[in-house]
Amino acid sequence: MVHAFNVPSAFAMRYSKGTKKVLSIHGVFSEQVKKLHSNSVSSIASFTESKVVKWADKLTTDSKISKNEYKKN
Repeated sequence: MVHAFNVPSAFAMRYSKGTKKVLSIHGVFSEQVKKLHSNSVSSIASFTESKVVKWADKLTTDSKISKNEYKKN
């Protein structure tokens, strides 16, 4: 099993040889990037995030709010 702890580490998770892949995200990654960086960087983060979450067999979050945001999107 491979366990990645955020969106950027999901790239290593994707190419690992684990049979099960778990991605844990604390908060909504694209929202965090949006608060820290420009809109162009935020849109790249949002696009990347939408692809990355599909690579995991399971997605875990730190709160129900984050969980609901990921389910919605």
